Amino acid sequence: MTQAAERRQMRRLFRAMRRALTPPQQESHARRASRILVTSGLLLSKRRVSAYFTVDGELDPESLVAHMHQTRIEVYFPVIGRRRAMTFCRLKPGDKLELNRVGIWEPVGSRAPTAPAWSLSMMLVPLVAFDSRGTRLGMGGGFYDAYLAKLGKQRPLLVGFAHECQAAEDIPRQPWDIPLDAVVTEESLRAFSDRARALTAFNRSR
Repeated sequence: MTQAAERRQMRRLFRAMRRALTPPQQESHARRASRILVTSGLLLSKRRVSAYFTVDGELDPESLVAHMHQTRIEVYFPVIGRRRAMTFCRLKPGDKLELNRVGIWEPVGSRAPTAPAWSLSMMLVPLVAFDSRGTRLGMGGGFYDAYLAKLGKQRPLLVGFAHECQAAEDIPRQPWDIPLDAVVTEESLRAFSDRARALTAFNRSR
C-alpha cells in the first residue's frame, strides 16, 4: 500500500471514530481539553491565537474561545478566499458569521481585521489524527499546510486540539507535513517540540 493510500484509509477510520462520539461525550471532551490547555502554560503571554469552527466531529474549542475572550486574548478564525488561500480574521463576541464554500462558519472576511501571518502567537489546529512524533493528518484540503509553508521559522506555536481516540500509532509523514508543537486531548497534553516543552515546564515550576 502506498503512503497516500494508507493516509486515505486512516482518514476514513479516524473520521468515523470521532463522528461516533455522542453529543455528551463531545461536550465532556471539549470541557476537559479546554481545562488542560488553560492550565498548561501554553497560553501564557499569548495575545493573538487562532481557533476554528468545528465540522465532522472535531473537538469543539468554543469554551476555550470564551476563556480567551474573557482574558483579552485576540481570537482569529480561518477565512478561505479566492484560489483556496487561507487568511485569519479576528472574531469578537457578537460578530457576524457566514458559511464558506466548504460549509464551515467563518467571520465575514470583508469586515473583519486580519492578522499578518507572523503576528499569530499560537494556532489551535483541527486534525483527523496525530501520532507520537507530532505528525498531523488533516482532512486532505491542504489549507493549513499551504498557509504554514509560507511562514518558515516564523511559525506560531502549533497546538492540535483533538479527541484522545484520534491518537494514531504512526502516520506516514509527507515532505510538506509540518509537525505540531503539542496536542491537547481530554486526557492529556503531549508536547513534541522544545518550545512547547519549555512552556509547560515553566508553568509546572511556578
